[in-house]
Amino acid sequence: MKLAREDYYLSSYLPEYNILEKGSSSLNYKHSIEARAKIRAYALKRDKKTIVYSTEFLSKQKSSSKLGRINPMYGKKWTEERRKKFAKPVYVYDSKTFDLLDYFTETVIAIKELKIGYYTLRRCLKTKESYKGKLFSNLPLLDKDKNI
Repeated sequence: MKLAREDYYLSSYLPEYNILEKGSSSLNYKHSIEARAKIRAYALKRDKKTIVYSTEFLSKQKSSSKLGRINPMYGKKWTEERRKKFAKPVYVYDSKTFDLLDYFTETVIAIKELKIGYYTLRRCLKTKESYKGKLFSNLPLLDKDKNI
């Protein structure tokens, strides 16, 4: 029913920026060069400063924000005990020889020392993929010779 109504409006009004003739999903649709040029021209012409947001939208954005006094950690200091509870160690190994290169008590320290992005380190820890010849782990790797 909704698609039929959408088809009706598309055929009646022929909107300038509509690419499809039918009201259906545009999944796997490849835009033509002309369509891409139109989209690019529209994006350049649009002024984002003139967008007017509803008060309902703005209040939802403000209430969902955890900045300032709304943040549960506002005004609290991280004690050493709390830091140890939440901190995760980072072990850095050579990706070919699996030799331990470095050890960090916290991910924040590892990020600063290795000059690596937070999300990159998180991905490497999760997927166990190497990055610049290094493997990262939250747990020490077992050494067969030393039986650790």
